[in-house]
Amino acid sequence: MKAVTLLSAATTTRTGDPLDTNGRNADRTYQASIVGTAGAQTATVIIEGSNEGPNGNFLTIATFSLSGTSSDSLGFVSQAAWTHVRARMTAISGTGATVTVTTGA
Repeated sequence: MKAVTLLSAATTTRTGDPLDTNGRNADRTYQASIVGTAGAQTATVIIEGSNEGPNGNFLTIATFSLSGTSSDSLGFVSQAAWTHVRARMTAISGTGATVTVTTGA
């Protein structure tokens, strides 16, 4: 299994580039992590999938609500073979907060 980064140390809300999976590996894992330098850290990350290509319509396949005093990490396994996946961070707060999202299959 090889991990691929969908968002790397993101500090603002944004949408990551779509990953072309070619529909391989229906059992794909996702992990979102937040770290910060002080106090409460929170973020909302949405994992999206599309079978319409990198510029097609993306559908929500999971939502992570990260929250911790200095860090937090959540994960899940998707059993659907989407041809394209991406991560979209819709909220982030906390001193020095950064979010990283990875996938592996």
